[in-house]
Amino acid sequence: MSDERIRAFIAIPVPTALRDRLAAEQARLRERLPRASWVRPAGIHLTLHFLGDISPNLAGRLGPELASACAPLTAFQATVAGLGVFPGPSRPRVLWVGVSRGEELAGIHRACRSVLARRKLRIERRPWRPHLTLARFRQRPPREGVAALEATLAEPPDQLGSLPVDEVCLYRSELRPDGARYHVLARAPLSG
Repeated sequence: MSDERIRAFIAIPVPTALRDRLAAEQARLRERLPRASWVRPAGIHLTLHFLGDISPNLAGRLGPELASACAPLTAFQATVAGLGVFPGPSRPRVLWVGVSRGEELAGIHRACRSVLARRKLRIERRPWRPHLTLARFRQRPPREGVAALEATLAEPPDQLGSLPVDEVCLYRSELRPDGARYHVLARAPLSG
């Protein structure tokens, strides 16, 4: 029996056109926030659940279970707009853009969580907020960096586009020196 494990997560994919607009926004913000570590646009997605290391066998079983859980849910369009940081401007860890339709997205999050609970998999305890990560901060910025971040947050971009929420994907994350690469293991379409 193999001890191979894969690093996996569940997310809603972001289409190329929206990723291009997010990349343009990153370029605009990069000058204002030079200490941030920017997410590669190809790696931007709306994470629902991070699973950590799981067996390939379990990943194979999760795909059909997620498809069953998501099939009754209705597809929709969400708006991507606004800027924020977790946990806050004085100690930023993640710079993000917001995603509307939080109630419907929370329903998808709960449906996926029910699959994980049945499998007795780890479930994040922190409250979930729908967002797309643009950058991470490895260390606390100096005072002038906090001021620049606060000024940036006070001038959020206009609406960046629309996110079609029509499927949930189970991804494998492959960590590499040049950044993580993501591979779709299973797709769970939403109805209509």
